[in-house]
Amino acid sequence: MNSDSQVSYAYAIDPMHNNVLTEDERPDSALVCDQQRPSALHNQYFHLGWNGLWETSGNPPLGLTLTSDNPHKVDGLNVLFIGGNVAWIPSYRDSSGNYLIPTNDNYKGIPNWMHMMNWTP
Repeated sequence: MNSDSQVSYAYAIDPMHNNVLTEDERPDSALVCDQQRPSALHNQYFHLGWNGLWETSGNPPLGLTLTSDNPHKVDGLNVLFIGGNVAWIPSYRDSSGNYLIPTNDNYKGIPNWMHMMNWTP
């Protein structure tokens, strides 16, 4: 997904729908995290580095699923929260065998995951 010459992250922003973070956001909302794999993105319009929103459709939503194509495979992802905390968020396995990103609050997941968008500089 990325090479040694570039760093790739996902940011909590959705410029297509004017969903941006403000100072009123909860401190346990994600600001930056590891990118989601390309097959889990809603749109890939590749404009100014924005590579696509995390997909909200599917059961479970594709944007929440982790596979061997993710940066840390199915293990989880690193998250920087608005409040300044950084945490490793481990995935969990659902009853169907899917590895999922938790959506919990209190720095245990990504409650605002549906506004995450991949960025590649």
